[in-house]
Amino acid sequence: MQVDDAREIIQGEWMKLCTTVTDSELIKVKQQLKWKILKQNETAAGACLDIAKWIFYTKYAPTIQEKFKAIDQLVADDVRRVCYDYIYDKCPAVVAVGATEALQIHSRMRGGMYWLRL
Repeated sequence: MQVDDAREIIQGEWMKLCTTVTDSELIKVKQQLKWKILKQNETAAGACLDIAKWIFYTKYAPTIQEKFKAIDQLVADDVRRVCYDYIYDKCPAVVAVGATEALQIHSRMRGGMYWLRL
């Protein structure tokens, strides 16, 4: 797989999040996120690291139950709305090191940031 192939796949997933994400897909992702939270907190070191990150970023460390409640309140419409506001039809920032002649032209990258819908 080349860099351009990976970029196209990523942009396709972003557009899917912006337009067609479903509740059934979101349920699966919620379960995976909950499992990850439990896995991170199963050791004392992991729990301390998690608490420290929350305190550092928000000055408050929610309980696992509070995290799960917040996750459960998320619906597909919320995901679509936020992704549409922050991702859909926005210009991508491109950074490269080395021979930039091999980069795909910007208009093609920009074109991957929206879908024409009928």
